[in-house]
Amino acid sequence: MTPRPSEPLSSIPTDSSMPSDPTPRH
Repeated sequence: MTPRPSEPLSSIPTDSSMPSDPTPRH
């Protein structure tokens, strides 16, 4: 999974397992 510069490092892990993700992209 390549981290995009437009999103914080916090959203690198799968947002499915991270409900606290600041930027949920489904």
